[in-house]
Amino acid sequence: MSDNEIMLKIVSRRGDNKIANYSIYKANILASKINKLFKLELKNFDDIWSLVVRENLLDHKQSLYTENIGKCQTLTPELLKECLIAGKVFGLIQNERLRGIAIQSYSEISEEDFYIGYLHGEPEILTELLCELCKLAYSLGKSVVKGLFPLNDSFGDALSQAAFQKINQGEIGIYRSSFKPG
Repeated sequence: MSDNEIMLKIVSRRGDNKIANYSIYKANILASKINKLFKLELKNFDDIWSLVVRENLLDHKQSLYTENIGKCQTLTPELLKECLIAGKVFGLIQNERLRGIAIQSYSEISEEDFYIGYLHGEPEILTELLCELCKLAYSLGKSVVKGLFPLNDSFGDALSQAAFQKINQGEIGIYRSSFKPG
């Protein structure tokens, strides 16, 4: 947590750099037989990657994929391909154009929870993308959707409109490690 003084001292001493503040959110599923999300495949890689690298979309300073909520890593082409092969990448396509993607965090195994490990897209469809994920979770037999999201206006507004709520009021500081294994 951002207010954990012991951890702040450790990361400061190691020279780690803070890159963002995040918070954990959750929403209930939406019971619906209709879902606009498509499971994306390796053949969609180029379209997905071009969306990911459009940095101006959601004020992303980094493309972080969250694994086990406590571990974040930069979304690389290799990691994206792994997620595509695992069947964990979903897209919102409108007018034959990919407008948003979500990656289910494949490391967190839960019978009840659907974890979002990565979310990105055009700002005007972010709320719709979140709502569609709640419908997808319903179709998969899950009862709640959770994710670790950056604290910025784009995400805050969309999360609120999609009925996501902070699990707690704390913030999680995301740091880039300067640790070099010896």
